[in-house]
Amino acid sequence: MPLTPRAHTLRRPLSAAGIILAIAVLALTGAGPAPGRAHAAQSCPVVSGYVYVDANDNGLFDAGETPIGGSSIALRDSTGATVATTLTSSSGYYQFNNDTSVRPPEESVTHSLSFPQTTTDWSMTRSAPRFDPAMGTLTGVDVTNSAAITSGIKAESLDGEASTLSATVSGMVALTIPGADTVTTAPVVEAGSFDAAAYDGIADFSGPSGHDFGSHTASGAATTGVSGPALSQYVGTGTVEFLGVATATSHTTGGGNVLNKINTVASAQVILTYRYLPVVCLKAGSYKIVQTEQPPGYADGRETAGNTTPLPNTKGSDSISITISGGDLPNNNFGELPASISGYVYVDLSNDGIKDAAEPPIAGVTIALSGEDATGSPVNRTTTTSSSGYYLFDGLLAGDYEIVETQPAGYLGRTPSARRAAASRTTTSSRLTSDRACTA
Repeated sequence: MPLTPRAHTLRRPLSAAGIILAIAVLALTGAGPAPGRAHAAQSCPVVSGYVYVDANDNGLFDAGETPIGGSSIALRDSTGATVATTLTSSSGYYQFNNDTSVRPPEESVTHSLSFPQTTTDWSMTRSAPRFDPAMGTLTGVDVTNSAAITSGIKAESLDGEASTLSATVSGMVALTIPGADTVTTAPVVEAGSFDAAAYDGIADFSGPSGHDFGSHTASGAATTGVSGPALSQYVGTGTVEFLGVATATSHTTGGGNVLNKINTVASAQVILTYRYLPVVCLKAGSYKIVQTEQPPGYADGRETAGNTTPLPNTKGSDSISITISGGDLPNNNFGELPASISGYVYVDLSNDGIKDAAEPPIAGVTIALSGEDATGSPVNRTTTTSSSGYYLFDGLLAGDYEIVETQPAGYLGRTPSARRAAASRTTTSSRLTSDRACTA
């Protein structure tokens, strides 16, 4: 329910200065942040795509295929200059929507937070929207705390002799700022003085021993800033909170005991300024998206613009040519291939180490693969040849491996049964193992 004005009286001793009678009258207006100057985020064309394991080697990012995070992607203009760089996310996704090679002039957007005139002492919280990162890069935050302390002061000398009464309006409004020190505004203003006669016996704040100093306002401002890592608290969605605490210290002095009546309210107006470098949209024109480093352990696959038809002759190129003309360009994808090692076991009838079409295969032969992949992990796998004598170790990362054949019964080895095989990032290895029939 809305608050209505109220008054209360407090009597307390004032050491050598006398007695203070303080009455605080509440004046409460509407609360809430004032709207700031509106700056709309730019709508820039977005160039995006994925890096993934093309398990079926069809050049398309299919459902269930594994994304590759941490892959370095660059966007280069028609001159070959790099305009932006990024790394793929854990979902393999990357995007470019601004030219980071251009440094635009710094701009600002402000928000106003109102702490309305309210009886002291008080504390209240106000909030402001966080900075929208779509607008650019936040470089600094400035916070100005403008406070006003208003007191109506009356005083009555209770002394038996003449004395001089003085009145001072003072107080402080402290603002707690996320990521920075508390900024305190402590305004002071002298409300005047009065030569009072000896106490006239009537505590009416008038006559020869009393005086009404009227209402006076002390105002001031203080500014602080936020920079560095603390700026992260101000970026994103939602709001950032500010706590204001007002304390009144308005008072009177005299030659002896003084009775006073003080009505005090305080208010503050806070200006929050976001300083930022605005987004510079990608200009229309020709660009290349370049995968600057091959993901370790994978062979280069095919690239796709739009994930519908693989681009021709892109294995080994690691680049996609695009033209920006205003709209978004999604699904500029880089496919990667796991390495594989395969081969045949067959009867080398001609004893020349070459698998001829008429030479029969040997099925059921055990083939073992061992070694270390590009990540340093050990690999140990076995398989057996098919009815066509074929064997395959797929899904390998690049690395150094050894293939060992278990010699089939009834045959002599034509070629060494153990051999080295390097599964590189650009080729798939094939190994042939030939055997000769035993003779008596």
